Amino acid sequence: MRSSRDGGLCRIRGGGYDAEPEPVVPRTTCASFLDYLARSAPILEGFHGSDRLGAELVDGKFHMRGGETWRRPPVGKPAAPHTEPLTVEDRINFWLQKQIAAIGPKVFRPTLEQCLAMEQVAPRIAISDYSQPYPVMVVDFPEEYQKRRACEYGFLDGVSVNAPACLLIGAYGEPPWTIWLEMVLDGNTSIVWALLPTDPTIEDGIESGHDLYLPENMVPSSFGAQQRQVVTGVMRLGTNAMLLLSDLGCSHLGPTNPSHYRRLEHFATVARKRKSGIVEADRNLRLAPQLYGLPQDIILHAEERTNTDSPASNGEPDAPRRPHWRRGHWKMQACGPNLSQHRRLFIKPVLVNRHLLRQGEGIPQTTYRVRSDAPAAQTNDDRPVDGRQP
Repeated sequence: MRSSRDGGLCRIRGGGYDAEPEPVVPRTTCASFLDYLARSAPILEGFHGSDRLGAELVDGKFHMRGGETWRRPPVGKPAAPHTEPLTVEDRINFWLQKQIAAIGPKVFRPTLEQCLAMEQVAPRIAISDYSQPYPVMVVDFPEEYQKRRACEYGFLDGVSVNAPACLLIGAYGEPPWTIWLEMVLDGNTSIVWALLPTDPTIEDGIESGHDLYLPENMVPSSFGAQQRQVVTGVMRLGTNAMLLLSDLGCSHLGPTNPSHYRRLEHFATVARKRKSGIVEADRNLRLAPQLYGLPQDIILHAEERTNTDSPASNGEPDAPRRPHWRRGHWKMQACGPNLSQHRRLFIKPVLVNRHLLRQGEGIPQTTYRVRSDAPAAQTNDDRPVDGRQP
């Protein structure tokens, strides 16, 4: 379980398990985070398969069960006595990470353009209509996307700039009824979100901001509009990535580090011949991150040119001509005999007037949303796309 800027695994006592904190990592990357999980795997495996951690809705409110006797040190004091009970975000983190330890890291590594497009898609479907290829997957953000999403966060020990390094996303329940997300920041902390069936759609849950859990040592007043826009964009990106992988294809591209994986295969073969160290060798092989992706010929957005000579509207002289996004969405479409069945339908976002971007200029953050009750109307959504101010 990731602690808040404590440098790694929380020390948890309960059930006979005790894990020491890892040294502080200057900057967390997806690779270093997965390496941390691999080192923590023996402890995490001890809890996998048990029903010690779970969740339920009680009178319409989200409630975590299990782990009541486990304790951790206070935030910022890893060597202090274990007196603090686990928080909701601790338990969600722990559940996500122990699933990865059990099945191995399944990593999706989108391009920058795919990230920007998926941010522009509203998942207007219920959680009961949601799916993902594996119980838990990891989205590894490209370096340029991280730079565009970096912003200041206030902590008890000061203000620092943090960027999203990766996202853990999992669907809990049989059948799944809640989606849990952990956005890992490169400052060695994370933000957790639980999307619940009490919201009509996933998009409603994202926009509402309910059940968003900040690190305990983050100053709540520092989490303003810019930070919320970054987090909601990442959450849309993650849920859309899982839906696209489920519907368009989830191709196994091989290990993220092929040469290292071949060495692990060799060590596992030797261990089986010697009948020694088999458990550890198999664990190392299983925990080698595997890369998954969409079919290469799929483009996640459309492009459109408007008539730049046409008169402007909405009182903004340049509004119809400026490069901007028109948002896409997911919806459930009736089909089958007598329209008795439903299937997910992906409506691509549209990048309008990309040809008008000047050399070196990033994709603008202006977004026009097509209203369901007035298809021709457009409204401005100031959610960031490339971190620039309008």
